[in-house]
Amino acid sequence: MIRRIWTLLKNWRAAKSAFSTLSYVYGEGNCYMDALGGLSEAELEGLLSWLPATGTLVEMGTLFGLAAKRIAEARPGLKIVAVDNFCWNPFGLPPALHREFTEKILHAELKRGQVELCAMDSDRFRATCAFVPDAVFLDAEHSYAAVKAEIDWAKRLGVKTICGHDYGNPNPAFGVTKAVDEAFGAVEVRGMCWKGARP
Repeated sequence: MIRRIWTLLKNWRAAKSAFSTLSYVYGEGNCYMDALGGLSEAELEGLLSWLPATGTLVEMGTLFGLAAKRIAEARPGLKIVAVDNFCWNPFGLPPALHREFTEKILHAELKRGQVELCAMDSDRFRATCAFVPDAVFLDAEHSYAAVKAEIDWAKRLGVKTICGHDYGNPNPAFGVTKAVDEAFGAVEVRGMCWKGARP
């Protein structure tokens, strides 16, 4: 108990930010999925329609693991490799607490081996990945260069399903739309989820 109180006091700024955000989120009603990094029901439905029933999915940028959890529930035969370096979250939690929180959300899926959590950035994962995934879901760094590099890697490996999030996002720092449009002749979009034509 004393250890938990000490951890809370030590990370008071992050905890205060989290409580403040949660209070705003639940006061606003339906915006909680956006704040926590989840997908809308329409986006999740679209994503699930694109993903295979079996094989391996690499999720670049898992944040708190909410999407991975929903995918695991809907696709019990699909192994999910969730990649995140835990350097950013909307509550300002330190990386260690961010990772611990994500592990708690994904506890059941991690325990049964359906989800594997890789605590590293996309560059390192791509440089060390020793298998060809059946699908990738790109939702880590959103710069043009980062998304382009991830798409090029997936196409080079011959990944059958390449999809991601934040297509059409008006944030000027995001280069998702440009990278996706340049990489594929045709793109299917559900909300902000996108799927490129087969490479």
